[in-house]
Amino acid sequence: MEYIWYVGYASNLCWERFECYIIGGKPTGGNRHNPGCRNQEPPLLKTAIRIPYPMYFARNSQQWNGGIAFIDHERNVVKCTLARGYLITRQQFDDVVAQENSLGRGTYSVDIESIIQKGNGDLSKGLYSRIVYLGHKDDYPMLTFTSPKPMNSEVISEPSKAYLGVIWKGLRESYPDLSREELLHYLNGLPGVTPFESLDDLIIRLGL
Repeated sequence: MEYIWYVGYASNLCWERFECYIIGGKPTGGNRHNPGCRNQEPPLLKTAIRIPYPMYFARNSQQWNGGIAFIDHERNVVKCTLARGYLITRQQFDDVVAQENSLGRGTYSVDIESIIQKGNGDLSKGLYSRIVYLGHKDDYPMLTFTSPKPMNSEVISEPSKAYLGVIWKGLRESYPDLSREELLHYLNGLPGVTPFESLDDLIIRLGL
């Protein structure tokens, strides 16, 4: 059985949320039920991985009632995205991609070799239809996905309280080495986020 690192960012930093893509279910604060993967075994490993592309919020999600996160197409090692790698099977990755793009579970097979060769590849449709190759880790390819459009072609929009709350939980879970102040600074630098004045402000606004 072949494995890949799916590198998730934003709400998929949070294991409770990402698990809905594996075993099915509706994430806390979300509006839509995920069918889950055909293979519902948990990831072999989870680890923090930084993506050398900046994150931003755009569009409007029916799942979260607000802007959702994407990474830009232009590489930027200064404005890295805090992410989390999940070592899952290729079939599970196919099913996660299908769920994120409303393609129907089991209907799509990602041509990983072509994406590795080209650096990225686009599906025919979907919010997250561009799949991006991020290199290898421990001999396994790292892949993530984003909008087929670059950030300068998107309409930046504010994420909902529920969505930011899941992201915050995922940041604390995935990056225990970073202080809450450092994580707040990271959130405040993301396009689409109305800056929080302090940690207390974040806690009050997100209802934490």
